[in-house]
Amino acid sequence: MKISQVVAQKIQVQFIDHQGKVVKQQTIAMSKNQILEIVVSDLRSGIYTMMMQVGDQQIVRKIIKY
Repeated sequence: MKISQVVAQKIQVQFIDHQGKVVKQQTIAMSKNQILEIVVSDLRSGIYTMMMQVGDQQIVRKIIKY
């Protein structure tokens, strides 16, 4: 998964499984115009909710891992 960030800041990412358990969590310091790549190969196959906190904005997405 790749995300581009225009300004420098810390990003907190959580992957939550179907039972509501946080299975992966990362805090990443992004520099200006950097592309963030989040490796999900360590996650088992399934459906996850990805919650990303970028400054005061929260992004929530459903992720399907095959």
